[in-house]
Amino acid sequence: MKGQNICKNHGGAAPQARRKAAERILLAQDLAAAKLVELMNDPNVPPGVQRMAAADLLDRGGNVAAHVLAIPGVSGGDKPWEVLFESILGGSRAESRAQRGILDREPPKWLTDEIAAAEIVDAEVVAEGVSPACEACGAQFPTELPDWLDAYPQLCRPCREERGLPDPGRDGRSYPAGAVPQGQSDPASGAQGGQAPQAGSNHPKRNGQSPTADLSGNGLVTMEEALGQLHRSKRSRRQRK
Repeated sequence: MKGQNICKNHGGAAPQARRKAAERILLAQDLAAAKLVELMNDPNVPPGVQRMAAADLLDRGGNVAAHVLAIPGVSGGDKPWEVLFESILGGSRAESRAQRGILDREPPKWLTDEIAAAEIVDAEVVAEGVSPACEACGAQFPTELPDWLDAYPQLCRPCREERGLPDPGRDGRSYPAGAVPQGQSDPASGAQGGQAPQAGSNHPKRNGQSPTADLSGNGLVTMEEALGQLHRSKRSRRQRK
């Protein structure tokens, strides 16, 4: 249209121009429908064009055929995946075996007898908030662990001294029987100038040895135990200062 190609804001894209164009399109619907009817009834028009004109006329009139995908066995409100899972998860084992023609046998008598005679292991009920106890004498440990311990030891101090065991490592583990405790060298080292252990005692303090970590390569001191012993020695030096 003349005078309406200036710009998008003041030309044909202006609101008033767009409203007027919409009115013209609405008024031209009768002419368009008449043209479609003319093409559909013209014998000189090919059948393919006539069919397209008829379909376009029905489409513009709102007469559109509904396209519905019908799945056998699925109603309108059920989702296909819900029906599938219901068929998989529904029913008991006995019903499934009956549908397949398999007899549902009861468990054999020997199995039921073994289950009935099975030994029930009673668990020890520990009150919440109670600290563990010594495995030997049953003495309760303090509720709070010291700084140099990450776990409770197996034995208390009197029981360790009675058995000649050194203080536990940082992880609270005790040494196995026959192991060389921390800070104590091999007994054979006394023949090489070291101090020989006293008879009937292998505790470092009783033997006059300093409780330092034994890193001589005997394989009896773990890294956690050595670090715990070094931590205790540093702590004692700071206290002396």
